[in-house]
Amino acid sequence: TCDAIRAYREALGFPEGEEVPTTFAARFLTEPAVLAELHSIFGDEVLVHIAQSFDVSGTLNPGLNYKVSLKLEVLHSRMHLTGTFLDPSEAVCVVMRSEFLSVQPEALK
Repeated sequence: TCDAIRAYREALGFPEGEEVPTTFAARFLTEPAVLAELHSIFGDEVLVHIAQSFDVSGTLNPGLNYKVSLKLEVLHSRMHLTGTFLDPSEAVCVVMRSEFLSVQPEALK
């Protein structure tokens, strides 16, 4: 929503503008459906975010609906998650790559 984008800009010091900061795309990782799917795969393990990159070929604009496809690759205790954001014309705007380390909760104590 526009309110969420505005709050994100303010919290991270981005100037006002028409475009959505590209890093705002990472918020999809907090969507209940995404969290539920990750929990079904990793159970009680804690996912520690260790790397992220963005390939930007278009801007994200408030008020548009984007399709997001996710690809998950699990390699031992590491997880690679790729999110591809398509605008309403099906053009790729952003490809976000995130890497996580899967850790047992007791290892963090």
